[in-house]
Amino acid sequence: MQKKILSPYTIILTGVFTIAIFVASVDMFRQHVSSAEILIVPKSERATRNAKQIVENYRVIPQTRVFAEAMIEKQQKKTATQWQKNLTVKRNGDSGVINFAITAGTKEESKEALALMLKTLVRTMDRYYKRDHDVQIALTQKISTEEVLKIPVFILGTLSLLMGALLAIMINTITEKLSKIFVKAMQKGLKERGVSNQQKSHMSKMYHEWNLLYPRTTIHKKEQAQDDDQKIGLDEEESRETIKNTEKEEDLTIDQKNLEENKKTTETEEKENDKEEIKEKKEVIIEKTTEENKDIIEKELFPDDRGNMSLGMRAIALGGKKNTAPTNLPVGEPEDILLAGIKQKQEVENLTGVAKEARQEEVKRPEEEPTQEEYKQRLNKLLKGEL
Repeated sequence: MQKKILSPYTIILTGVFTIAIFVASVDMFRQHVSSAEILIVPKSERATRNAKQIVENYRVIPQTRVFAEAMIEKQQKKTATQWQKNLTVKRNGDSGVINFAITAGTKEESKEALALMLKTLVRTMDRYYKRDHDVQIALTQKISTEEVLKIPVFILGTLSLLMGALLAIMINTITEKLSKIFVKAMQKGLKERGVSNQQKSHMSKMYHEWNLLYPRTTIHKKEQAQDDDQKIGLDEEESRETIKNTEKEEDLTIDQKNLEENKKTTETEEKENDKEEIKEKKEVIIEKTTEENKDIIEKELFPDDRGNMSLGMRAIALGGKKNTAPTNLPVGEPEDILLAGIKQKQEVENLTGVAKEARQEEVKRPEEEPTQEEYKQRLNKLLKGEL
């Protein structure tokens, strides 16, 4: 309790409420008092003998009910009881000085009421005492007005301080209770949804990691799933299922990407291997052809074991023109012509061998569908020109 009273929040509220209550109470209990004094002097012998009685009559008559009703008829703002309460008449000892004071809400109202009261008093007393013959009335103090508080300032300040402190303590306790209720309700709602402060921090870390590892589409799906969970009010299990489904989709997308990459790498490797095999085969064929061509050329040039040339080559060497082509016809060298003929024979033999193998395989498996490896082999053969 002491902590609540001495807390800075309570002290500030106490000061604010005290000032507000004090200002409001001062304005509420503020009054304006107009006062004036008259001196009554007896002139005649009869008046001097009854001087005390005459002065007392001037003091008592303004406080009577009849005089109050006469004032009400002229003023038309207050009742007789209010008039009697607001009027104060005092006599200074046994002298002929009488003090009149009227209390009102405003300065003008109090002045008007006092002036009207003095005029009415003089006219009323003229019925009983003749002015300037029996008595003489003189205004010793002119009408003056001042502000007055019904309650003293010290008492008003202490009361406003107590009221401000009570209000501050009440408001502080009410706000604390309301804040506790609000916090409990928030915690209850968070527990029902299965989202605690630790889970929130963990989810924020997971979002950061997802932004780094996975594409934006999957993150958007997760954010959309969580927003839907918050709007619909799904349970914790349903939200976990949605997250698991999104993770499975991510794994599938990653597996698909890996498979595509593996396929591309295998295709490139197979193409490279096929190219190397083709190069090796070409080199082997070229070596074989060169060796065979050498033998053929040697046989054509030197058919005998002794190293004798053939008749055709002898004719070419001797410069004979029997059965020769025209001079303007372009003729290649004999070695190139022989090589070209040998290559054509080998290509024809290879094509016939490949066609036979393909027919045998079709005869063996007429009803079975070709596998992926067979498709690849056929494509490679088509690319090589073997089919």
